[in-house]
Amino acid sequence: MAFLKNEMRRLIGVMLSIGLLASGNSVSAQNLVSNPDFDNDFLDWTNFFPSQISISRTMDFRTPESTAIRSMQIDSAESGTPHIAFAVQCVDVHEQFVYVATAEVNSHCPGQQFYLFWADASCTAGDSMLAQSTRPDEWERLTITAQAPLGTQKALVVLENPATCAGSAYFDAITLQLDAIFSDGFEEPTPP
Repeated sequence: MAFLKNEMRRLIGVMLSIGLLASGNSVSAQNLVSNPDFDNDFLDWTNFFPSQISISRTMDFRTPESTAIRSMQIDSAESGTPHIAFAVQCVDVHEQFVYVATAEVNSHCPGQQFYLFWADASCTAGDSMLAQSTRPDEWERLTITAQAPLGTQKALVVLENPATCAGSAYFDAITLQLDAIFSDGFEEPTPP
């Protein structure tokens, strides 16, 4: 009988541990990008060449078959001349942690760019990673997985229409979060 009680206690302890780890994962895996779907227009995004950047209510990744909600529209032509335009958000990260960044992109022109820059406390950009769209006229998920180098305190998430041809690019559902393998608390470094 004592054996069964001890086994039951051990089993309950294991279940509680698993439950605590699972609840911790939801915090670790949260999206660090605020306003990722542009529901609050440009809140928390800095736009360069704002005359070419708008919120589209006709293209939306989340509801492609129904009434569109919002996405960021970046136009590459100004007065008929192709012109690069981009939007940026600076977020807090931790050095040496592995992060995954994603963006949904739709454009007539392949080559739309999604960057992740590592930065210092003042959001001054350093090393970067790039993902580019390859498929025209359909939503495509761009993904970057990278480890933040020593000294990193911030990350810059950058959406860019590089003016490969005149037209609009639509960006939606932007994420930056800890990589799932490293957010479970078993590998080093462990999440904060």
